[in-house]
Amino acid sequence: MERMTPEKMDDFLNSQIWGRGTYAPSYPELCSEFAAALSKSARSAALYTLKHPVVIESVTRAFGLLEQVLAARQAASLSLSFTGDSWLFNGVPVPAVTQEAQNLAAMFKAHGLRGVNFLDGTRSFEIGALCEYLGTQVKNQPEGYFREFLAQRSVTAITPETDSYVKETERAPARAAKPVAAAAPRPAVIPAPGMPGRPAAPGARTVPKAAPAPVKRAPPPAPVPEPEPGAGGAGGDSTAGVNLGALLTKLVESAVKNPKERVRVYEDALKMIKESLDQQVAEATKELAEENERIINTRTRTEKVLSKVAEGKVIVDKEGRILMMNPAAEEISGKRLAEVAGTHVSEHLNPGEHILTISGDMDLSGGGPVSGRVSVAGDEQVGRALRRSMALLEDDEGRVVGAYATLPDVAKFKEAQRLQEEFLSKITHELQSPLSSISSALEMLTDTAAGKLDSDENKFLTISMRNSRRLSEMIRSILDFSKLQSGRLTVNPEPVLLSSMLNEAVEGLLPWAKTKGLRLTVRVPVPDETVLADAKRVVQVLTNLVSNAIKSTPAGGTVLIASSRVADPEPGVIIGVRDTGKGIAKEDLNKIFEKFVQVDTGEPREGVGLGLAIVKELVSLHRGRIWAESEPGRGATFYFTLPLAGR
Repeated sequence: MERMTPEKMDDFLNSQIWGRGTYAPSYPELCSEFAAALSKSARSAALYTLKHPVVIESVTRAFGLLEQVLAARQAASLSLSFTGDSWLFNGVPVPAVTQEAQNLAAMFKAHGLRGVNFLDGTRSFEIGALCEYLGTQVKNQPEGYFREFLAQRSVTAITPETDSYVKETERAPARAAKPVAAAAPRPAVIPAPGMPGRPAAPGARTVPKAAPAPVKRAPPPAPVPEPEPGAGGAGGDSTAGVNLGALLTKLVESAVKNPKERVRVYEDALKMIKESLDQQVAEATKELAEENERIINTRTRTEKVLSKVAEGKVIVDKEGRILMMNPAAEEISGKRLAEVAGTHVSEHLNPGEHILTISGDMDLSGGGPVSGRVSVAGDEQVGRALRRSMALLEDDEGRVVGAYATLPDVAKFKEAQRLQEEFLSKITHELQSPLSSISSALEMLTDTAAGKLDSDENKFLTISMRNSRRLSEMIRSILDFSKLQSGRLTVNPEPVLLSSMLNEAVEGLLPWAKTKGLRLTVRVPVPDETVLADAKRVVQVLTNLVSNAIKSTPAGGTVLIASSRVADPEPGVIIGVRDTGKGIAKEDLNKIFEKFVQVDTGEPREGVGLGLAIVKELVSLHRGRIWAESEPGRGATFYFTLPLAGR
């Protein structure tokens, strides 16, 4: 049987009988704080890079606590592992009673880690690398990936736990202990039978004897060495501990006469008391531990289900103020973390698009009852659409085990839009190549065989050419609109003469206007007026507006294109295209710029209703605006603005 040294007996009496002092954190408390700090650092590293201030602060705290844990036991290294419901620090069990300690255990289990060793000389960047690994997602990690991960980051002082645990007493201290806290005054220890007594520390009071009758003492031996700092007794009023020690001393002295034998008997008695207490505590806490494990498993299962349902994650404090957001949450909110950090999560809610639910029991530290109140903010229709799109899966005890969902109405609409645009883009690309071949063949046929064909054959050939061009224009319109919707169509504005763009657009349409018997007029008050524009795209806008005017104007009518400087709201140029057709009804003026819309003008409809939608987008890209004015029977005028060059 292993004998207790006087130093061990002294420490044991103080820790088991009188209890720890309140002047400094105990070793288990330090270990628990280190586990919590390591867990927080890993969660921070999962959301941000290691250079982020939040991560740096968390890792620095974890590193400082590691130094204190090593110093508290003068250990050269630390073996950290999890078993049952406790953490083992160099074989010393520390119950995982805090939420963060349980979170760290879940991370270890998820990565298949039995434990890790912190060797002598561990540096803060190595702890950061460990936290980065714990914060990564576990997906098909090969065997040995942890070692490879650390090696890639030049980590040498942290290794995976593969060997059996080594007791602290078998470790040789490699460095001097750093004080965890200032040593507090402690009560004098009652010496064990046959053990040397020692004088009380300066300022300490002498503990009163348990009974008024004098107790027979063993011969006074040599002084006992002082225990490590921070291991002092509770001091003050620990009379229960004194009574137990005095009673045990009296019993041993009355039963055993040999001073040396008294030490062994005293040690055996303390060991029996400790084993009995441990057994009773284990039996009393077994049911509590099992219930605690069930709660942890239920929470972990629910978190896993929610992590599959939602990609975004926002971390808030007890007041609901935003601490961290991952990129997916930034995309959902439309805000970057730098813009919203420290503000309440509800301040940046867009009621038309977002819905926010938040618990009314954010702070559970007080230990009071949970109210179960949940606040809901946002548009009621959006909330109803989201709630009706998801069903929770629960077991027979009402615990959440999964979710069953479908796309809500708003999401369905957006997804349908995306699929429509994708379809249009693909189908137009597929049609463009064969149509180009058809148009080329018709042009060659017109050039080589037109003189050999009779009037009817030439008429059909002309119709074929006209329809092929019309179809080409429709496909180009669909392609342009698809690019505009996806943001792939851009403009490159540069200083350009306004008159050159107006003349280019009119010259291409003048033959058509003459065949219809129309007068096409251009008025430019300042011939050298220079605007900031993408010439190709502005000519496209003018061509569309003028061609629409020609279609709407009967024979003998006039189409006028004019421009003028404006100063409100910003200095620029306004261009107008006016016709003398039938005009547009007032209720249709707001519809004509929408996609796939064609108003009834009494003329045959051509195209797919995208021309004006494209025109509006192109003008917007030039930082201009477009609108129309009309009265039925008096024609219509379309206006749009362009910025002046050099402004």
